[in-house]
Amino acid sequence: MLHIRKIVASDSDIIARLHTLSWQDSYRGILRDSYLDGPIVEEHLALWNKRLLEPSSGDIGLIALSGENPIGFTFACIAHDARWGTLLDNLHVMPEERGKGIGTKLLNALTNSLLNQGREEGIYLWVFEANQRTRKFYKRLGANVIERTVIDAPGGGKVAEWRYAWESVTHLNVAVAG
Repeated sequence: MLHIRKIVASDSDIIARLHTLSWQDSYRGILRDSYLDGPIVEEHLALWNKRLLEPSSGDIGLIALSGENPIGFTFACIAHDARWGTLLDNLHVMPEERGKGIGTKLLNALTNSLLNQGREEGIYLWVFEANQRTRKFYKRLGANVIERTVIDAPGGGKVAEWRYAWESVTHLNVAVAG
């Protein structure tokens, strides 16, 4: 049975592990193997220790559990950008759990939480250009493809990414509510 709850400080190791395993699977061929097989583990652990042990009031994170097993999470930075609104910074589901609606359920819980806080601004994220599966997922949920940029990739090199956005949290909420 799937259970979704708020992420708490003691989840930092679990979230770092989920984040790392998802990146190692999803970004193979996009980011350098030497990065995915090396420093990413320590980087993600440091990131989640900082985020969860020194939380910002403008952050919200949710974890999905199957029984006691963590299988996915989402994390958003509320009102991150004056133009685009809340940044959907993370949505990761364990590779073996993908295609079961867990990402959609996490987004539904996230948007419900944002709406319960009175957050109606836009919501956006960045997706690596080569990550076609994820790009199709967000397009299916009605995201507008806004702009392309090339960034310095984690671990070195350059990588293209796209901004996807919804006009409001409600627009995404309606898409994931079904």
